[in-house]
Amino acid sequence: KTTTVLWRSFRLFESLEAPVLSQIIAAAQLRQWPSGTTLFQRGEAGEYLVALTSGRIRLSVGTPQGKELVLRHAEAGDVFGELSLFDGAPRSAEATALVASDGYVLSRRDFDIIAAREPGLRIAVTQYLCRMLRDTTEQLEGLALYNLEARVARFLLFTLRQIHGDHLPPNPLL
Repeated sequence: KTTTVLWRSFRLFESLEAPVLSQIIAAAQLRQWPSGTTLFQRGEAGEYLVALTSGRIRLSVGTPQGKELVLRHAEAGDVFGELSLFDGAPRSAEATALVASDGYVLSRRDFDIIAAREPGLRIAVTQYLCRMLRDTTEQLEGLALYNLEARVARFLLFTLRQIHGDHLPPNPLL
């Protein structure tokens, strides 16, 4: 049995009211993926999102010639596969378990049923997508406009913000 505390740790669901979150929890199915498992491939229909509770999932795109671009590694507390769920477009990346991983799967059907009853879910999705877009803009700015040292510093700050939120830990050197 999962708790609202666990589900609030996922950025997408953190702002949902308890009744909406309860519906999400009731609809989600626990899944396990052994190391090496492909959860989904680019171009497939996006029928579910994953709320990862343990493990590490590589999200990547590749070419027929074997070149691969790793977009990110999802870890416990991350949600992925949500874009196809929201817009109905095919998967934009491949997801592969790098280690044995566990997570909850929320189907498009269940998501749509809950969202039709609960406008707060669509508001949470909009806020989530806006945060993702702002993060992406910040990353692109760093790549395009700053020298290597500044990019490394910005990357470190971005990583700290992902781990600790806006409340960075105190500097032990000060």
